[in-house]
Amino acid sequence: MSEITFSIIIPSFNYAHYLSRAISSIHQQTNGNYEILIVDDGSTDNTSPISQQLASQHPNLHYYYQENKGPAAARNLGVVKSIGQYIIFLDADDELLYETLHEYQRMIDTHPKKHVFIGEHVTQTTTGVLKKSTPQDMRIEGKEQLFAAYLFGNVSISAGAIAIHHSVFNRIKFPEELRSTEDIPFYAQLLALFDTVFIAKPLAKIHKHDDSLRHNYYHADNVGMALVNSIFEPLMLQPELQKYKQRYYVKRCLSLSGLAFRAGQYRQSRKWYLTAVKTDKRALLKVSRLKRFIVSFLKNDVLIKSSAKK
Repeated sequence: MSEITFSIIIPSFNYAHYLSRAISSIHQQTNGNYEILIVDDGSTDNTSPISQQLASQHPNLHYYYQENKGPAAARNLGVVKSIGQYIIFLDADDELLYETLHEYQRMIDTHPKKHVFIGEHVTQTTTGVLKKSTPQDMRIEGKEQLFAAYLFGNVSISAGAIAIHHSVFNRIKFPEELRSTEDIPFYAQLLALFDTVFIAKPLAKIHKHDDSLRHNYYHADNVGMALVNSIFEPLMLQPELQKYKQRYYVKRCLSLSGLAFRAGQYRQSRKWYLTAVKTDKRALLKVSRLKRFIVSFLKNDVLIKSSAKK
């Protein structure tokens, strides 16, 4: 077994200007039993020279490059190259909070047979406003209950605030066919299949940006309902969990409707809303979505232009 406890994997696509901050947040940890792996997902900025410079300064930091394949492929490559007993994914623009690794180690020592350790996080906006995540509901127990709670917003998971035993990746991986929202199927299946411990303490700082992929309709529309199919892959989930598929399908439709509306794609917004209603009439009970549907008739579509590679 490796003597390295933590492999901290940082996938990066054109985020060179954030890397030093992320690395600094790791090097300030009081637990020094870790390695860092930067996986460059085909960046066109200074990610390569900056990463290689950081690697020359820190012998426990390793740099890997791949042609642009998306964040799922970058994370999966990082796992393949890692040797730590536990994997922590940290987005290039985020930070670990002080003594995060110490807290993970304490919980691992307390629960040596558990595979997943999930903490809380804080978010920071572009204006510097800090907000703590909603505390996890410690009353939720059982794999099926955690699976459903995550899908429907009652359990929050953020990169940096979760440590995963390396053996987990022998069974599940990030779905590389998804170029965004790839973490949702992975985390949903993770909770459905492995024992989890919650840590009632913020472990990561998440920096919010206007260009976040999760809130970009161009990318969300490209993924579409492939997200739902990826979550509910029959070969991955217990058959009894398929009962949540329709409910999540409706949630996804309403989410895409909202993203399309904010992107000025009002006809698409109406299409997704009507799909939700046709699937389950109870979607009509969501008054805010119904109001948005009505308002969309008063709006004119705007043209989406994007040169994004991901």
